[in-house]
Amino acid sequence: MFYKNRPLSPYVTIYSSQWTSISSIFHRLSGLYLVFFLFVLFCSIKFLFCFSTFWFVYKFVKTCFFLFYHFFIVFIVFSMYSLFYHFFIGLRHLVWDEVILMEDNFVTMSTKLSLSLSLVLVLINCLRYFLV
Repeated sequence: MFYKNRPLSPYVTIYSSQWTSISSIFHRLSGLYLVFFLFVLFCSIKFLFCFSTFWFVYKFVKTCFFLFYHFFIVFIVFSMYSLFYHFFIGLRHLVWDEVILMEDNFVTMSTKLSLSLSLVLVLINCLRYFLV
């Protein structure tokens, strides 16, 4: 027998998503993104140091930066948000390791506070660097 409308898991429809579970998933994804960002940063710095004496490399980098300026800005802003978010969720986990603020309302509040503090710091940095 073949059933078309069966759910993948019977428990998916029972539980609703929670702030802590979603923040845990995004904490792991932000960590992966930060590793990717550091790899790209390291490779680009190594590329510039190895080939910095060649004039065509300078022209290539200048042209790429000019053509993909908005992409670089989005990349930097997303990297800042990932860094601040990963930092604040990591602080929350360090507080939880001491078994402090483990009640349900504090757990949800700390997740929302981490999200909002990350967003506020990114907005402050964007105003500071891009609008001056």
